[in-house]
Amino acid sequence: MTTVKISGKPSTSAQEAVELYADRLYRNRGARIMVVGELKHAVRNEPAPDEDKDRSVELRITGLEVANPEQDEALRKVMRALYVSRTAQGTLDEDGDVELSATTLRLAADRLSDQEVARLRVGVRYWADYARRVFQTDRISEAELRHELEAIQSGLERVLNPGKEDEGE
Repeated sequence: MTTVKISGKPSTSAQEAVELYADRLYRNRGARIMVVGELKHAVRNEPAPDEDKDRSVELRITGLEVANPEQDEALRKVMRALYVSRTAQGTLDEDGDVELSATTLRLAADRLSDQEVARLRVGVRYWADYARRVFQTDRISEAELRHELEAIQSGLERVLNPGKEDEGE
């Protein structure tokens, strides 16, 4: 596993963007500001094979802009959408349709686009895992492989077009 560390002093531009808010942050303990940022790979640490340490990558803040109060909510929505997409959970039902987990549905609540991104992500993850298992199978015949590829194709079509009947049905 790779450990991520954010280290070093931010770039001059990033530092200047945050310094505008330094007094406000100092006066208000627990204050928060919404930012858009960029991290750059700075250092890679790879322990020797006989060391019992995790490898790590150090990142440096190269870009940072602070949102004004009117922009905060828009950035929070972006952050929430990215989180829902990254953490989407669910499964496929007996018909091969995606069922999102209760947690994912709660997080995406009234955001149809967030639900759709989560649904697609769950479906694609399922079929990617399925394909990986098929290709790890030893001594699979051409006919079996063809059958598995048809299942993957059909499954992906169902993810893309939920509720649409297969043409062969």
